[in-house]
Amino acid sequence: MFPKKILIDGYNVIKAPRVRFPGFSSLELQREHLIKVLKSNPQLQRSQTTVVFDSRIYIPPSRTQKHGNLTVIFTPLNKSADEVIQQLVRQSSQPGKILVVTSDRSIQFTAKDHGARAMESHVFWQKLQTRKKNRSVGRGEPQEGATPLSDREVKEWLSLFRSRGGENDER
Repeated sequence: MFPKKILIDGYNVIKAPRVRFPGFSSLELQREHLIKVLKSNPQLQRSQTTVVFDSRIYIPPSRTQKHGNLTVIFTPLNKSADEVIQQLVRQSSQPGKILVVTSDRSIQFTAKDHGARAMESHVFWQKLQTRKKNRSVGRGEPQEGATPLSDREVKEWLSLFRSRGGENDER
């Protein structure tokens, strides 16, 4: 389970070792994919997540974008994502409730110095992917240790559902 507040160094996650965005060749597509993953991941729905990107690479029409519980910040041209994340940690009234996602050591040190937790970018990405895979268990694939139904049990269940008058019965 992720904490209530997460700060993410966006390009650091995208460029982290062992993080792959197959089929997304440009940095813009990778950024959009990361935002989509963060917006749609159910494990992050209870967290206020902020992802910070350097504007030196891309200048958006709006510096701050809100997508439900996800905030996307593009830094001012005179500041780096590192500086903005460190500033957000320093200004927080409850830094102990923050998880900072980055592999940048200076940001990690700032986070830890202020009582926040830090997580390597590739570890965060792996946790998102692992949880995504775990959610799909039970959707067509038996869980480990599950006993499959016998042919007789399958026929009994089919008979039971057909007797209820379902419109999509096999004929």
